Amino acid sequence: MLFVSFAALLINTSLASVECSDKTDYDETYLVYPFELQALPYSEDFLSPFVSEDIVMAHYEHHHQAYVDKLNAFIETSSYYENMTLAELSQVAITDESEPLQKFAGGAYNHYLYWSILTNPDCTKEEPEGPLAFKILESWDTVEDFITEFNSTLGTVFGSGWVWACVNSNEDIEIRKTANQLNPLMDYENICYPFLGADAWEHAYYLDYKWAKQSYYNAFFGAIDWDVVEEFYESYSSDLEAIPF
Repeated sequence: MLFVSFAALLINTSLASVECSDKTDYDETYLVYPFELQALPYSEDFLSPFVSEDIVMAHYEHHHQAYVDKLNAFIETSSYYENMTLAELSQVAITDESEPLQKFAGGAYNHYLYWSILTNPDCTKEEPEGPLAFKILESWDTVEDFITEFNSTLGTVFGSGWVWACVNSNEDIEIRKTANQLNPLMDYENICYPFLGADAWEHAYYLDYKWAKQSYYNAFFGAIDWDVVEEFYESYSSDLEAIPF
């Protein structure tokens, strides 16, 4: 019993020692070919216990890196795209009927957004504030209702995909889901500018949550960096601009 109590004390001490300032601020990058995998805004153990260091390492160093590498290999044979940013590549992926761009530019862009909007669960605030909160309350009775609908949509993803909060051409916030590595920037007939995205691929959660993916979904909003999400909404999405990575 003493050992268990001591172990619990160590865990609590570890969590209490998290320095929220260790997460670096978002910085516009406008990456173009040849793409390099940009550094995470925090150490690979920073998001624990939402997701472990092992899952961040596998997700970032292997899956995210693979999208960047495969995108470079594709553009090497298609120089037409070599001066386009990830956001621009996403926006032409469907119109150009380019499956490699849908997979690889989407995979690279989507993951940069995902890493950016996460933080350690001890560093979150309860809900968004300012213009984003006001805009959410135009369509949902409460922020909690917005989160409930978002999580409900996550639960409907079959197989691999994403769920997004984005701003449509009417400047309203929508919750959308996409398959595989597609994102709302690719819907050229009904484009929507994402400022929040949840990865529903198994590689995002399986090492930690196994088959209990709903537990991962339920934990997601407990690790949201609302300050960054507010910045993305106010500085880009609300102006119908894609967040530059």
